[in-house]
Amino acid sequence: MFTNKDPKAVCYPREELLRLRQIYGIGGGAFQIQLPSLLSYPTAELDQLLITSAEAGQLPPRSWHRCSDRAKRAALLAVLRAGHMHAVFAMQPQSQHFRAELGCEPADVTFLNEAMVALCADAAAGSRIPLAEPVRWLLEQGAPVVPLLPCVRVSACLGGLTILRDMHTLSEEAAEAVLSLLHHKDPRVRLSAAETLSSTVEASATTRLVPVLAKHLFDNDARVRAAVACSLGQLGDSGVAAAGDLVNHHDPEIRGLAAQALGSAGAGAAAYVPVLVSWLGTEEMAPLRAAAASALGSIGEVAGAAVAAVLAERLQFDGDCQVREAAATALGRLGEKAAEYVFAIVAALEDTDPFVQAAAEAAAESISRSS
Repeated sequence: MFTNKDPKAVCYPREELLRLRQIYGIGGGAFQIQLPSLLSYPTAELDQLLITSAEAGQLPPRSWHRCSDRAKRAALLAVLRAGHMHAVFAMQPQSQHFRAELGCEPADVTFLNEAMVALCADAAAGSRIPLAEPVRWLLEQGAPVVPLLPCVRVSACLGGLTILRDMHTLSEEAAEAVLSLLHHKDPRVRLSAAETLSSTVEASATTRLVPVLAKHLFDNDARVRAAVACSLGQLGDSGVAAAGDLVNHHDPEIRGLAAQALGSAGAGAAAYVPVLVSWLGTEEMAPLRAAAASALGSIGEVAGAAVAAVLAERLQFDGDCQVREAAATALGRLGEKAAEYVFAIVAALEDTDPFVQAAAEAAAESISRSS
C-alpha cells in the first residue's frame, strides 16, 4: 500500500491501482479517470463502518483514524464486551508513537469505569462470570475492581475473585477490595478472598493489609482460617512478623496457624527455625509438632543440618503417625541436608502406618535426586 504524509492524499492498494490501469488505460494516453476520494465519505458513514466492524470482531478499517472520538469509544467498548482482544490491541497499541499516528481515543477513567460496569452487567444478565481477558486488560489500565466483586451475587463475586487470582499483581485498591470480602456472610466468599490474597500484592500495600488479615485467623470457618494463614505467610516480611507474634499465643490452634503461615513464607521465615525446632521436643500436642515439622520442611535447606537431625529423631520415635509423616516429608524437602539421615527414612519404609511409609518413600527419592 502506497502512503503519503499529505492528509489529502488518496491511499489505494497496489493491486487496485494496477487493476484500474488495466481497465482504463491510465498512463497509456487513452483517457484520464478521476479516482474516487476516500475523503468523500462523511464521518457518520465511517463511524458506522467502524462500529459494525467492531461488533463483528473484525480489525478496525484503514480509515478508522478519521472516525469521531465517540465512535472510537463505542467500538472499543464493543470489542471488549465481546472479548475480541485482537481488536482491542489494534485499537489500543502500547506504543505511544502508534497511538498518536492512529489517533487512538485514550481509555480514561470514565471509559474504564463504564466498560467494567458494562462487562459485569453483561455477565449478570447471562448468569455467568465476566470474560477474563477483557477484565484483566481493564484492570491493568486502571479500571476499578469493585464492580467485579458484587457482594449480593455470590457466584459473580466468586467468579471475579477467580479472575483476580490469575493476575500477576494485585494493586493496593484490588487487594483492599478483596480484603473487605473477608467480612462476607458466605464462607465460600471469605475462603476465596483469603486464597486470592496469596497472589502477589504490591509491596506498598502489605504493611497496611497484614494487620487486618491477621485478625481473620480467628474466623469461625476452619478452611478460611487455614487460607488466611497461607496468605499471611506470602505477604513478605510484615506477614512473617505477624505470624511470628502468634507462635506463643495461648490458643493452640492459633499457634498451629502461625506455624502454617511461617511454612507458607518458606525461606523467609528462617529466623523462626529455633522456635519450631523447640516444638518438636517440648510440645505435648501432636498436631502442633506436625505443624512445626511441616513448616521446617517448607523453610527448606536454609533451616540447616541440625534441623534434619531433630526431624529424623521424630520420624523414628514420635508416637503419633501424623508427626512421623510430617517429619518424613520435611526431610525430603531438606535435600542434601538430610542425606546423613537416610537410615531413618529407610527404616520408616517399614512403619506401621501406610501414610508414613509413602512419605518416607517420597523423601528417599527426593534426597536421592538432590545428591
